[in-house]
Amino acid sequence: MNKQQIPMKQNQVEKSLDDYSYRDLFHFFINPEFHIDKLHLAKEFSARMHCEAAEYMMTDHEDNPDFPDHFTYIEYDKEKMNQRLDYIFQRLFKEKYLDWCDAGQPVSPDSRYWWAQTKLHLTTYLIQREPYHLTDGIWLRGLQQGPMSSIQAKLFSIYIDELGNGDPQQNHPNVYLNVLKSLGLDVPSLNSREFVDQQAILDISFKKPLLTLTTSLFPRTFEPEILGYTLVSLSSCSFFNFFYIVLLI
Repeated sequence: MNKQQIPMKQNQVEKSLDDYSYRDLFHFFINPEFHIDKLHLAKEFSARMHCEAAEYMMTDHEDNPDFPDHFTYIEYDKEKMNQRLDYIFQRLFKEKYLDWCDAGQPVSPDSRYWWAQTKLHLTTYLIQREPYHLTDGIWLRGLQQGPMSSIQAKLFSIYIDELGNGDPQQNHPNVYLNVLKSLGLDVPSLNSREFVDQQAILDISFKKPLLTLTTSLFPRTFEPEILGYTLVSLSSCSFFNFFYIVLLI
């Protein structure tokens, strides 16, 4: 029997969610079949983060230069939702790309593109993003099996696109991994303990992908949140950052 599968002894005190680091939790839930005894912690983490998000989105945040009002709560209406998504996309496209180009593509320590100053800055940035980009699309891994609704079918089409539609060269995590390899970075297997133990990655860098990891394990409980993640993904401009990275390496 694998050591990870050995049941906890009766006299052993069960640890709480806060007893683990983000990197520990990431390792557990990228390998959920070997940590079934900790699934309740995954649900607790996801629920906690969603509660914090629900509170955060009740007001605008002018102190956040990137997302001052992107996620402020609105009552659902299809037309209003489409307007909000278009607003987010256009605002990010204009401020993160067009305005930057018009200004001569400046790069400085206080710029949103601080990571483009030198190859060392770029490498540092990419290393911190490893846990997130190497799990791209993972929030959809628990999709409905068997008969599907039209919504579930659309989510599945997005999921297989994230995975490259069967082409390893188009697989989104593989694309990012190839960028890392082009910089001479040797990245351990995502499922290994060595991956989360990389000292170059800050513990906080595992928090954001940990949310999608844990939520994906409860696709019915967190179905609205999974739909929300998908909308955010489709309305974001992260591909512009990736475009700049390709130009720099």
